[in-house]
Amino acid sequence: MTSSRLPARLVSSLLLACAALAAQAQTSGTPADPPDTAVSGPWPALKEEVASLPDHVVYRPAKLDAVKPRQLGLYVFGNGACSDDGASSRMHLLEIASHGYVAVALGRIRS
Repeated sequence: MTSSRLPARLVSSLLLACAALAAQAQTSGTPADPPDTAVSGPWPALKEEVASLPDHVVYRPAKLDAVKPRQLGLYVFGNGACSDDGASSRMHLLEIASHGYVAVALGRIRS
């Protein structure tokens, strides 16, 4: 009787170990969030909350002195669905800003 229990316990232990390893492999393989700086325009862009414009997020070229005077366009963005998350479309707005625009979105940085 003990000889038949040993293989069953061994198989159970091996199955438990395999399940634990599989669960660990799944959690460690999740990709990280993409960085906010992946843009294709000529200017690196950033997002910021400006004290003089409360409840809005401003997207702009990171180095404003590198842009010629009167060269920046203005892009006013509505988040849609009455959302007040000014960063919900951050990749889109950073891309616009990298091409020489100042983009303004309603809301705060929530995501």
